Amino acid sequence: MSAQLRDGVTSKYKNLLEMVVVGLLFVAGNMSNAIYPSFVNALTNIPVMQSVSIGNLATAEFLAFGLAVLLAGRVVPANKLRLTAGICLFTHLLTAYAMTVLPLSALIGCRLLYGAASGTLVWIAYSYLARTSLPGQLVGIYLTGLMITGVLWSVLAPDVIVPLFGYPSLFLFLTSISFLALIFLRFCPKQINSLSESSEQSKLLKNKLSLPPILILCSVGCWGFFMTIFWVYSDPIAQTLSGELLKHWLTISLVCQIFGAALSAWLVERMPTVPVLSIGLLISVLQVASIIAGVGGTVFVVWTGVYGFLGYFLVAFYIKALANTDSTNRSVAYFPGVQMLIASIGPMVVSQMVAETDLTAVLTIDLVAIIIAPLFLWAAIVIYKRSVSRSRSSKVRMSGI
Repeated sequence: MSAQLRDGVTSKYKNLLEMVVVGLLFVAGNMSNAIYPSFVNALTNIPVMQSVSIGNLATAEFLAFGLAVLLAGRVVPANKLRLTAGICLFTHLLTAYAMTVLPLSALIGCRLLYGAASGTLVWIAYSYLARTSLPGQLVGIYLTGLMITGVLWSVLAPDVIVPLFGYPSLFLFLTSISFLALIFLRFCPKQINSLSESSEQSKLLKNKLSLPPILILCSVGCWGFFMTIFWVYSDPIAQTLSGELLKHWLTISLVCQIFGAALSAWLVERMPTVPVLSIGLLISVLQVASIIAGVGGTVFVVWTGVYGFLGYFLVAFYIKALANTDSTNRSVAYFPGVQMLIASIGPMVVSQMVAETDLTAVLTIDLVAIIIAPLFLWAAIVIYKRSVSRSRSSKVRMSGI
């Protein structure tokens, strides 16, 4: 084998390893969010932790997560990527262990640190994705890996881990991917290269966002608010119902998330954006309203499946709507931060406004949020269409809406 061919094979092998390790960082950073009900289930079944506010813990973690995603690019040195990832992974393991031994007063601090570490890991993964030739395809692979892992974990947690080791073990179990990523950390890229911008693009980026993408981001925030509240309180809701299928609700919801993510990648360029978003959001309104009215265990499981499907299916359409109304694409980059920051407020609002055991009141707040979401979306489209009608040059972009 010639030296040139050998170098080519070595480079390809190295790139593949980097891709796999970054995928582990992506899964580790999103793991808690993906199967948060397992975390809630652990809290509600450990006697000493039953007085802990689920809403406050969720807010601490998700708020830190969102802030880390938005601010990591300004704080993390570009040439210290591997070191930063290592610190974050070690923080995952340390805080997970601390949850099992520290007093209740330290739990919020643990979730803050865990959320900040998770957000930084996700930022590292997206920074890597932005510099690959096929970021869309690669993020689809990562998301599929995340959801498959979530399904496996949701089956193993109640049927294997808890019977063998007890509920406190779930805190450590949820960081198993972090431990795996730490083992293979030496294959993580050491640094990321900065992306250059043309002078024309730099000039556009100095302009303020127009009103339509801002309103769409407000819709994203309300939708994220709804999604997080329902996700955090879904297990307590399930425990008030009866039915054999209820013990599988989380697995069913996660499987539906896999289908939602896969179908969105295939259909997002084949279906109209606003009608799909509108129908999806209105279905979510119907979901919460029907659960408030009273449903059986089987119907609740069906709704959690619909919730899981739409949770990943609508993301691509929201991003497409932002891209079609924002020539700079800055609003697309704001999507995950806005979604997570506003979503993190949801559980805190619930815990402050109503008793967390009053699930009807919790769902009522959730219903208000998801009703507002399509209103922001429709207002954005009306304003955008009016602005387009005053400018013939914008008709091409309007065809995507």
